[in-house]
Amino acid sequence: MTKIETRTVTSADGTQIWAERTGDFTQPAIVFLPGFGFSSTAFEKQFSDTKLQENLHLVRYVCRGHARSDQPTRDNAYTSNCMAEDFKAVCEALQITHPVLAGWYVVHSI
Repeated sequence: MTKIETRTVTSADGTQIWAERTGDFTQPAIVFLPGFGFSSTAFEKQFSDTKLQENLHLVRYVCRGHARSDQPTRDNAYTSNCMAEDFKAVCEALQITHPVLAGWYVVHSI
């Protein structure tokens, strides 16, 4: 199995975002984003796949408000802009210029 690198990235508003990566860092990057209602472990199967590790730069991170990332308490800390800034910060920190986003978002109806 390829080595997994873990780091904390600082978003534009100072929020600390936990991220990790594996695979071939010279290859195209896929950023796995679980969405606000899920954990980054939702992508464990893809993240540990040796074929994907051989051919891609695999990245995942924990959304603000969850687990190892900061949980800001400001009212405006969970806007779409904040979430976009988190994605940007992760990509910049890992020197990813053309990411492919693999997101998982489920809408629940009442």
